[in-house]
This record gives sequence, C-alpha cells and structure tokens, in this order.
Amino acid sequence: MFITVLTSIVLTGCHPTEPVTAGTDVASLLIDAPDQAYQQEYNDLIRSFRRKDTIELSSIFTIQASIKLIEHQASPYIVYGVSIRQVRSVMKDVTFSFMLEPSMIARLQTPKVFYTNVMDKRSIVLDPQVIHTYEETLPLPLAQAKLDPAFMNEYSQLRVKVSWKTEDGKLHTYYQSLRGVPAAELEDYLNQHKL
Repeated sequence: MFITVLTSIVLTGCHPTEPVTAGTDVASLLIDAPDQAYQQEYNDLIRSFRRKDTIELSSIFTIQASIKLIEHQASPYIVYGVSIRQVRSVMKDVTFSFMLEPSMIARLQTPKVFYTNVMDKRSIVLDPQVIHTYEETLPLPLAQAKLDPAFMNEYSQLRVKVSWKTEDGKLHTYYQSLRGVPAAELEDYLNQHKL
C-alpha cells in the first residue's frame, strides 16, 4: 500500500525544482504543467499563501491534518494525512488539494510538497448518509531534510483547498490554513535529529 501511495505521488505531474528560501516570492513558484487542472490547483494554492483573507470555518465539514513517521526499508518518511470530516450535507464532484509551506521545498529538499486529486478520474461524492470522511496522504522522504529551527516551526503548516458542487449544481471553493498534529514517534524522531 505504501509503495502504491509513493508511486501515485510520483506520477501526479510537474513540480517546481528551484530551491525556496526565506523571502522567496511565491509567485516565482507558479508552474506550467501538462495537465491544466493540475496546474490550476497548484497555482491557486501558491497564490493563496499570499492572500491575507479571513477564513471562516465551513459550516458543512471540518478539515483535520495528522503527520506521522513511517520507516520504509530503513528510510524515514514524513506522511501528511489531510481529511474532510463531519460532512453535514451532500458534496458532489469534490476536488481536494493541499500544500505545505512553499519554503518546505528547500527544507525537505524535494520539489514535491503538494497533493491534489484533480487527476483522479473518479467522481468523489460525500454524503453524510453514506460516507462523511475523506482522506488523502502525502509521504515525503526525510533522509535529506534540513531539520533546522525553521523546519521545526514550519513542517506542520498546511494550506488546503476544497471545491465541490451542491445538489443544485452550484460550485463552492473553500481554503483553510491549519497545523497538522504530529504523532509522538515523529516528534521524538525530529527532536533526536534536529540541527
């Protein structure tokens, strides 16, 4: 299962490859990707990091994030799990994307700090009478990560975008910033290896 998740992550499209440092203008991270829907989701989240909008909590669902450590063949991975929970009305054609702070590209030394389901051909429907939780994960290698104080401050910060249609066909889009809750074993690992 873990290999399948890793494989699907690798196949999700193009990503920026330039290192990101403090003070980098996130506009410089906008991409042209082969898949237009993927490109739009990525660029929307990058732009959303610059906005200072007040985000009202959704009245029809909550978003939660957890962060775990997985040792895979002696190589540690940090795994972000972000979920839509407590769905209270029908959500059709759900698209779900999330991203770490853009500076984590440099901290994790990977161009991939973004997940989206827009390339999934399934139509996702969340109906509180049938299913009221939806979760996706993003595993990232920790072996080359720079576990400096900035990493420790930023690794749990995420930005989420959810789009869906109500039963009348109206499209809704929702953004939220949140902090993921780290598992105890991840906190222990980071404390033991931090710079």
